[in-house]
Amino acid sequence: MSMIKSILSKRGWNTNHDHLCTIELNELNVIRILTDLFDESLDAELALYFFKLSECCIGSLHSLKSVCKMIHILVSRNMNHIAVDFILHLVRISCSKEVSEDLLLKLFYETHNDRMVLQTVCSMLVDCYIKENKVSLALELTCQMKSFNMIPSIGVCNLLLKALLGLNQLDLAWDFLDQILRQGIGLNVSIVSLFIDKYCSKGHLLSAWTLLMDMKNYGIKPDVVAYTIIIDSLCKMSCLGEATSMLFKITRLGISPDSVLVSSVVEGYWKAGKPKEAVNVINYFNLKPNIFVYNSFITKLCADGDMVKASLMFQEMFELGLLPDCVSYTTIIGGYCKDLNMNRAFQYFGKMLKC
Repeated sequence: MSMIKSILSKRGWNTNHDHLCTIELNELNVIRILTDLFDESLDAELALYFFKLSECCIGSLHSLKSVCKMIHILVSRNMNHIAVDFILHLVRISCSKEVSEDLLLKLFYETHNDRMVLQTVCSMLVDCYIKENKVSLALELTCQMKSFNMIPSIGVCNLLLKALLGLNQLDLAWDFLDQILRQGIGLNVSIVSLFIDKYCSKGHLLSAWTLLMDMKNYGIKPDVVAYTIIIDSLCKMSCLGEATSMLFKITRLGISPDSVLVSSVVEGYWKAGKPKEAVNVINYFNLKPNIFVYNSFITKLCADGDMVKASLMFQEMFELGLLPDCVSYTTIIGGYCKDLNMNRAFQYFGKMLKC
């Protein structure tokens, strides 16, 4: 408190009394004091202390504009974890009281001192609208940002694209991608992979493959994630020959398949009742045993009613140092229930509770 009084006195505020309540803490003065405190000390925590203390003095919450100023100060000192709570609060107010997103953007612009901080804050604002499932408002906000010659960060753009695709707004997603490309954000493999994943989920593998091949025209090299999406979709559609062919093709391209990709093909063969082919893939790629593969095997064995082999495979996981997860337990419990062997089902249920 003594530091606050010292700074305010230096800046010409009347601090003769022991408390701040003698200062008229209207919106303008609160913003001026926050600015003075931060400019003199570069201490965001000191400004935050005054911010909370002054709310007690005035007996009510600060105005939206005052909150925006406080957010700028927090972000400028990398206290984003606190700033995001304030921004989420503003977003929820805007949704419940019909405060438009462009008003918040206007207030952030009016209270900023640093262009980079402003851009970070606005990106966080878009992100918060996405978190609150207000994707259309987030999209509108990005359009409003263009009037200030700003765009969200690449990470937030990815999140917005993912949200639009999750809502099956494919045309809007393509339009937004076109906008951010025009504003200088370069196309990358993670962005393209979002669209590949969407086409695959809709069963449009030809469109997904075309998009994968078009990456080269933009100087982008497809990575293991992009190929995994397509190969996994081929496996789910029982196109195992094509999936295996692509798996070998990417190794010739110098892309090392990871355990997730190989496990996807192994699971496809196992579910198709082709354990020999599954084992061949495991051996060829020297796939180390993992929970994902074992769960696939146990699922198939339980579906076939072969509970003896399922139980042996379950025990084998422990012998290899793998800990069965929730899927492992619920699968084998379900298998024994289907086999009407309730004693064994309850035994595994008891083991699961002890984990």
